[in-house]
Amino acid sequence: MRNFVEIEKIIHKIQKTQLKKIHAINFTEEEFKKELKEKNPAFIDAMKKGTVLFGQEQLIQFLRELSI
Repeated sequence: MRNFVEIEKIIHKIQKTQLKKIHAINFTEEEFKKELKEKNPAFIDAMKKGTVLFGQEQLIQFLRELSI
């Protein structure tokens, strides 16, 4: 996995050209799964309104496995 400092630099660079705020979500699969199962409003809102910048295929697979 890429270095978090490098990711933050990339996000900061991209953010300069965007109106919407970009947030990096740094959670393990288990932490993310727990928050979604507990229906954390912030996570639900992010999933509904957010845009995935990297790892779209992995997120789709994760959500499919979560719903089983």
